[in-house]
Amino acid sequence: MKLKSLLFGTVISLFSSISLTQDEQVTVVGSLIKGTPIDTGSPISTFNAEEITAQGNLNIVELIKMVPGSSGMDGEANQFGANQAEGIANINLRGLGTNRTLVLINGKRQVTVPSRTGAGRSVNLHDIPMAALSRIEILKEGAAATYGSDAIAGVVNFITDSNFEGLKVNLGAKAIPDAESEASEFSITYGSKLSDGTNFLFSLAQQHKPDFFAKNTDFTTKSASQNPFGGWSSIGNPGTFIMPLDDLTSQVELGDPGCNAAGGYRPLAADQNETYTDGQGQDVTVDLLGYRGRCLFNYAYFDNVQERQTNSQLWMEFNGSIDEHDFHFEFAYGNTDVPRYATSPAYPPNDPNSSYIPNIHPGLQGLYTQFPSFETLLASEDFVGADGTNPASVHRMRTRPFAASGNPAGNVNGAQVEMREYDTYRFAFDFEGKLTEEIDYSASLNYSMSESAITFSDTQAHKYTAALFGYGGPDCGYTITDFGNSNNNDPIPTLSDGTNTIIADVATDNRPDGCLFLNVFSNAVEQAQQPFFGIENNTVGDDQVGTVIGERVGINPNYDASLANPDELLSWLVDKGRVEAESSLLTLDFTLQGMLGNFSGGGGAGHLVTKGEITTSNNLLLHCLE
Repeated sequence: MKLKSLLFGTVISLFSSISLTQDEQVTVVGSLIKGTPIDTGSPISTFNAEEITAQGNLNIVELIKMVPGSSGMDGEANQFGANQAEGIANINLRGLGTNRTLVLINGKRQVTVPSRTGAGRSVNLHDIPMAALSRIEILKEGAAATYGSDAIAGVVNFITDSNFEGLKVNLGAKAIPDAESEASEFSITYGSKLSDGTNFLFSLAQQHKPDFFAKNTDFTTKSASQNPFGGWSSIGNPGTFIMPLDDLTSQVELGDPGCNAAGGYRPLAADQNETYTDGQGQDVTVDLLGYRGRCLFNYAYFDNVQERQTNSQLWMEFNGSIDEHDFHFEFAYGNTDVPRYATSPAYPPNDPNSSYIPNIHPGLQGLYTQFPSFETLLASEDFVGADGTNPASVHRMRTRPFAASGNPAGNVNGAQVEMREYDTYRFAFDFEGKLTEEIDYSASLNYSMSESAITFSDTQAHKYTAALFGYGGPDCGYTITDFGNSNNNDPIPTLSDGTNTIIADVATDNRPDGCLFLNVFSNAVEQAQQPFFGIENNTVGDDQVGTVIGERVGINPNYDASLANPDELLSWLVDKGRVEAESSLLTLDFTLQGMLGNFSGGGGAGHLVTKGEITTSNNLLLHCLE
């Protein structure tokens, strides 16, 4: 499926033909009159090249974090701290949002990245050539009157060193404890004055950050009892059975009986008795035999504290004059590459309690063989659908396609991996000089464009449900046409192969050729990608396997290769997509500046700025590939 949308906006603002009498009072709310930070009435912080160098090998992001008034930034962390902007670095003055801080380069606007994030679109600071900078000016109060609503929080202006002459080379490396390698950076900057007096500036730079796996931090080596907010999920695989009691209102949660041995986390719950009132009004107590409790897993173990990322910048500019008219030309290119940002092995269903599995499922039948008392418990007449001998024909579970075992198509830790890449181009030139002795002019054109490519993966609900009932796999040919109605206690799906329509068989495990069951039980996990905490459940004989707390758990003793999920089934479950987007910004400026009388015929003592601006922004083109 391909989706294309085009957004093209053109804004023209022209302020001219202003005539004032000498006695009129003028209130200035915004000004484009030439000046410096010293003679402005606004609080501006300036960082010059010497001050930046004195801080050591800071990158642009580290520098911005030091700015007073900077309220954090999106995109500089992993998926949980990036606000959907992995790889992007931006600035958020006064906490008003990254799309409310205007970013300028040499006083001109820069295009925002096309991908809309949770904080809106923003300029990617990784595109700015830090090695070529002369100074950074930061206006820490609103400038909407001058620049518009995107400057409500303030303005950051990056100014290049147009007069630099010589050669400057920078090599740096930073050791990050427990990261996969060192962080490194390189830049070379060359400036020269040409024979005609033109200043030439060239800069090339690259920065690299390594993967920093969360599993190598103390955060993931603490148990759920020590750190309950340390990335624990109750929607795991192995999962949890949600068993409705005979009063039709109460339910109990029973973890997979092999949860701990398969790398999950289910300590023995202290209270293994559940009391409910039956249809005759009698209190009935059920002994849950040690199986009570959710089977948890630690999803933070799969994440990165820092994503592997490479940022590259190219900058080139010329500054000179022709017949006393000054000119400036600049070209820039920036690339941000996040080749494998890590996320959970698989996301859970939108309704975490919506997974239904037939009792005849081969994996569940194998579980009954390994844990006979579990089948005895589920067959109790205290549970809806059970008859004292046989469990209900269908069970509701809290689970997902992959969890503790990791995603076999993911990275070395079993995390699902995606990519983020951004390319940004910039071209600008301007001329300025005198029209007359009393009137100055400035004319400029600024064009910048940003392209992004983002991939994503997710399990399709119809494939997942079909596989739970044994109709999964690329060669099965059956597709769900009706998911059933769980609200009416009828969660059994209807499927079709294009010719025949069937209701999923819950009486036998006989399936058409090529149709496979997805096994979400503990006997399908050979060795989990989870930390060892020494959790034991002696009541049912379910203990974690391992020797060192915090290190990876050992081999699951209940693993049954004949019940393991085939790679082709797991690959078939997940659909991949790619979104490509583009945004562009075109700005034309023409400014006249002089004594007021030269424009209106009066003799006022003041300045007037006349500006015409044409802006084209956010040309957005999306390609969504299923």
